[in-house]
Amino acid sequence: MSAVASDTGGDASRWRTLTGLLTVLLMLLVAHDVDHVVNEGRLYELPVGFWIFLPFQYVVFLAVLALVLRHAPQAATLAAALGATTVVGFAVSHALPFAFAPYEDPPAFSWVLVYVPMAVAATVFAVALRLRSATGATGRPEAMRA
Repeated sequence: MSAVASDTGGDASRWRTLTGLLTVLLMLLVAHDVDHVVNEGRLYELPVGFWIFLPFQYVVFLAVLALVLRHAPQAATLAAALGATTVVGFAVSHALPFAFAPYEDPPAFSWVLVYVPMAVAATVFAVALRLRSATGATGRPEAMRA
């Protein structure tokens, strides 16, 4: 039986919520990255690592979103990991005093594009964990379960 066919009403709602949250988070991430480029000279120079990491982060987000859309068994676990990693990544990159790219005097909108994605990512984490618990997903392929 497919994962989609076995969804209960509550699980279907959780999958839709997780899909919507990941889509919003992806749009916020794009806005955040555009803000980096627009304000590059004003805030700081973008390091080479930014340009290397940029395509990787979008590939990961799109892959997780595709798995969530398919209700893949590992999707909730991967979405939770993505949410947690995003919160930590934003904090380590911008929000902490010892951050890699701390904002010294950015426009208020730039701060919005730091803290709102962190809040959405934390929500993704929570919803994904609830979905994982509700569906009994372990994040491991069937062959690995004992």
